[in-house]
Amino acid sequence: SIDSVPDISMQTLRESGVDFSGKDFSDEAAHKWLVKRNPDSWSRAFFEMDRDTAAFENGISESFNSMILKARCKPLITMLEDIRIYLMQSVYYMNKQAMMLEDTITPSIRSGFQEVEVRKAYAAFCVNLHTKRCLCRKWKMSGIPCVHAVAGYLHMKMDPELGVSQSYSKNKWIEAYQYGIRPVLGSKTWMSISFPKPLPPLERKMPGRP
Repeated sequence: SIDSVPDISMQTLRESGVDFSGKDFSDEAAHKWLVKRNPDSWSRAFFEMDRDTAAFENGISESFNSMILKARCKPLITMLEDIRIYLMQSVYYMNKQAMMLEDTITPSIRSGFQEVEVRKAYAAFCVNLHTKRCLCRKWKMSGIPCVHAVAGYLHMKMDPELGVSQSYSKNKWIEAYQYGIRPVLGSKTWMSISFPKPLPPLERKMPGRP
């Protein structure tokens, strides 16, 4: 039961207050199941710092899979060709967007600043603008100033952009997409080989959501 598991999705161990020795778990089986799966891989309280990413879930892979649903229903070679063309177009589009950007940081980070609203009631977090650290760990983990850091910058009459990691800069964006995918000639121009033709994969029930 989910009610038998304490809240362990917090940013810090102190914030969650969870004792993984088991005394905070009313369900012993739930405790064993979670510990067996190593909290370092699924609880943000144990994640390493300086990863410069705010995407800690599998949303990126799910987004990619949703874009290739039609391609996955096609024969193997046709499927790979469709995926290659999709990636080629995506890289070109992102490169074009990066080159046209007039800002110094990526649009998603800039729009995030516009959405910030500090409302933390009695909670208080220690923020160091020099070392770019906050007790909530979000800033050091993602490379993006958390709400506490933004509040600190605004209080000091400084631009929160100063706290954004260089990983989100325009230059890094251009570097990430500077190498496009080269075009490939159509199958009619491919060299004939003596190897057996690839067979379609065997049908099997795939894991995942029902």
